[in-house]
Amino acid sequence: MMCTQNSTFHYSSPFTPPRSGSEEGGTTIQVYGSGFINTTSLKCKFGEEVEIQAVFLNNEHIMCTSPPLVSDEVTFQRLPMSVPMMVSNNNKDYVSAGTYVYHATPQVTRLSPAIGPAQTSVKLHMKSSLGWVEHLVCRFGGILATNATCI
Repeated sequence: MMCTQNSTFHYSSPFTPPRSGSEEGGTTIQVYGSGFINTTSLKCKFGEEVEIQAVFLNNEHIMCTSPPLVSDEVTFQRLPMSVPMMVSNNNKDYVSAGTYVYHATPQVTRLSPAIGPAQTSVKLHMKSSLGWVEHLVCRFGGILATNATCI
């Protein structure tokens, strides 16, 4: 007779922003649900194949960091691109955690003024395929800028 441990969990929609990020990866996603287990088998999956180690915070909250979008050149012409996001306690049985959207990395086209003292208000002109920005963050020389707004 064989016995198996039943490890079920439930994902609660929606997870908190961001639900999208750059094709370069590195976006932290908060996932809320119930029944998450603090184990090395706790995973997030982006698309059909890319599995990432999840960070256990408590049995109702985990974090995942988006991996780079692995794709061919043709796919990059179709950004933004939606992929299914899934979570698992045992790295075998996955449940849906919604959809994650990869977008092209925004590019800075102009900085005005280009030079100035700290505490200077700077206008940053960007080129992006996004029609929205969920979490706007600017860094100058590794220093996080405050009060960034999208106009």
